[in-house]
Amino acid sequence: MKADLISYNVVVIAGIFNPTVFSEPWLQKLGVLSDGDRLPGSVFADMAVVLNTARFQMSLVPQQLVLAPQGVDIASAVARDVLGRIIPALPHTPYTGAGINFVWRID
Repeated sequence: MKADLISYNVVVIAGIFNPTVFSEPWLQKLGVLSDGDRLPGSVFADMAVVLNTARFQMSLVPQQLVLAPQGVDIASAVARDVLGRIIPALPHTPYTGAGINFVWRID
């Protein structure tokens, strides 16, 4: 049996996130996003955000943020960089949990 780690994602659970805060200009101000980073399929709406970039995909609804780095080799650095900027920028958010999901391919 062969097992390969093909991806993982980090989930942060909160009492409530405000998706309207997660605008493109706010993410640029934090240094999470640069001009031209946003790829097609990204959505910024009142109740949900989906951000696609070459480095990661981020999904946000009021109860959770899911960050999925694009590539196992950069996953740790991307998770540290992105969440290390977002979490301190929201000090009054009532965080209730966090976790990591691993996606394995088993032959």
